[in-house]
Amino acid sequence: MRLDDSESPISRGDLAPIERMYEAALPTAVTEFYLANNGGYPAGNRVRGDEFIFSINGFHPIKHGALPIEQLARDYLESTPSLAGMLPFAYDDGGNGFMLSLRSHDRGHIYLWLHQEDRLMSVCRDFDTFLAGVYLDE
Repeated sequence: MRLDDSESPISRGDLAPIERMYEAALPTAVTEFYLANNGGYPAGNRVRGDEFIFSINGFHPIKHGALPIEQLARDYLESTPSLAGMLPFAYDDGGNGFMLSLRSHDRGHIYLWLHQEDRLMSVCRDFDTFLAGVYLDE
């Protein structure tokens, strides 16, 4: 998948601060995706989850841009400690955040953080499934 309006490219070394912050290695699919696309906007505007279809607006960048993942992760953790172990990587049209679990019991699972409801909703089992589910709803 290619994204429009990506930020400056990153290297594997740019992922290290995130992995240290979470004390966990990023899944290979996430690493490969971000080395090819550092945030931006997908051609699709929907993503098929395991049970529901969700809107998707864009992917957050790493290291570069107005609000990189590192800062967003710190902000989420400060305001909502229950999101410990959850890496924000994308967002929907309503300002809800797609989260990648780096927790040991559900590592790799994708959730949507419904900020107005203060809860996580399961989306799909992993990042590859998430990317494969992105499509354009005209």
